[in-house]
Amino acid sequence: RNAKYLLVLLDELRAHGDFEHLENEISTYTSAGDDLQSLYAVVVQRWEMQYDAALLRDTICVLWLSRTGLAEDELVELAAVRNGWAWATLFGALRDVLVCRDGLFAIEARNLKRVVRERYLRDGSTKRRYERKLATFFTSASRATGRGTDEAGAAADARPLPPPTRRRVLQRAYHLWRLIGGDGGSSGSS
Repeated sequence: RNAKYLLVLLDELRAHGDFEHLENEISTYTSAGDDLQSLYAVVVQRWEMQYDAALLRDTICVLWLSRTGLAEDELVELAAVRNGWAWATLFGALRDVLVCRDGLFAIEARNLKRVVRERYLRDGSTKRRYERKLATFFTSASRATGRGTDEAGAAADARPLPPPTRRRVLQRAYHLWRLIGGDGGSSGSS
């Protein structure tokens, strides 16, 4: 296991764990496998149970297919959000696995991208449906935003973003460790 695995696991336990059921929670996550992709598969399963599964699928699929990322308002329109509360809670959960560059959100983790591809986009017709949805959206939006020309034909050419730096992963893991009392409750001063 690596630092990113530990970071994802600790983040899940911190955000969604229950102290009374902590051992069961840890067992659920770790029994899935020793690799990050297996851990993300369990996380996606939890998202499907906790949030609107159709909204999750639509959101994560268009994010996966978008080459440069999508603004939140674009995601809301593409996912046909009808319930603001459902969107707010889902987007809040996804923010930990998204990277934001110049206001555009994209899936950061390559292993999560693999899970999305295998879970939702394995069927070629499903993938083409989402590609058409993106192409139609950006073709019609290009008149107003100028963004459509790059995105409309780029959905099929999605490339993974570079992984986060080791320093960033370790900083986040240390911060989470401190949040859950990993320093024994000390504030760092002696």
